[in-house]
Amino acid sequence: MALKKVLTTRMETPYAKPPPLHIHVVKLEENPKVVAWDFEETVKAATIKKNKLAIVSDGNSVTKVTLYEGFASNLEEGRNYVIRGYTLRGESPPYYLNIEKGTMFFRGSNLNVPQNLLEEAEALLHP
Repeated sequence: MALKKVLTTRMETPYAKPPPLHIHVVKLEENPKVVAWDFEETVKAATIKKNKLAIVSDGNSVTKVTLYEGFASNLEEGRNYVIRGYTLRGESPPYYLNIEKGTMFFRGSNLNVPQNLLEEAEALLHP
């Protein structure tokens, strides 16, 4: 099932499992997030989570996915994957892909991404 259809179609039941997706990781960029500050002598970041932003495509559309610190090492830029076990966030379409501990990544076959989607991916990453 296409990425755009999964993200824009309402599921029949709240507990419906979305189908596997064949994706290409177009861009991958670190996105550190400060979760605790230290105010001793000067202000400095005490705890930083090293999340990553991934722009993924199915060859027809692109979307942005946040990979939290524990899952950031599962994907590499330029690789193709089939993902299963992901969930969708949001109460109504358009939904967002949610990667969690039950999400599985399998190496996939080559997927061509047109130039216009590469430009759209860059715009998503750096608006």
